[in-house]
Amino acid sequence: MVHHARPIPGCRVFVKFNTSEFPGEDTTKYDYKLSADSNSPFATIDSLTCGNYYIYAVGIDSLLDPSNWICKGGLPYSTTLVTGIDSMNVYITEGD
Repeated sequence: MVHHARPIPGCRVFVKFNTSEFPGEDTTKYDYKLSADSNSPFATIDSLTCGNYYIYAVGIDSLLDPSNWICKGGLPYSTTLVTGIDSMNVYITEGD
């Protein structure tokens, strides 16, 4: 997860299956939830099947003032890969 070109460790990541539309900020509407390690901006989602997904991330940019400023954002993701690894940046913002 990236905020203003800075990696943001420890983000929570939410995945909605079978859609490319933003399901909203209510994280109870997502099908899968995971967290990046507290020292890493990377989260690994394993064993996705071919299809459409919406990836949403929420994190804290400790370099902002106040230092607990929540940043969030997401993007649609589609894959036709049967095997292999894919990676992407999820850009998050404080609303600017």
